Amino acid sequence: GPLLLGLLDPLDKASRSQVVFLRSMAQQFAASGLRVILVDVSGLSETERTNLTHNWHLEEIPLQSHLIEISTPATLLFQGGNLQSHWDGLTLPYDLAFALQELLYK
Repeated sequence: GPLLLGLLDPLDKASRSQVVFLRSMAQQFAASGLRVILVDVSGLSETERTNLTHNWHLEEIPLQSHLIEISTPATLLFQGGNLQSHWDGLTLPYDLAFALQELLYK
């Protein structure tokens, strides 16, 4: 199934908003096999990542941490290992849902 990969910085307010939208997509498209993975690009420690997981209600969504220099948030959509779409900056639910529907139901 498709994969939405969110690159986020916990100190960035837009990243926090993006997490809400990605969590919504994870719930709406779970039956279609959508997976969502989040990557903290600020390099949080394991303890900080655990706290963030609970504070942002990410128990259902894997959160990785890697120090990466990139503008956040950034969201990438993969299908079969191939990049299908990418968005730089805050991506609204409509745009995410439209891309997923196009990919899943075409």
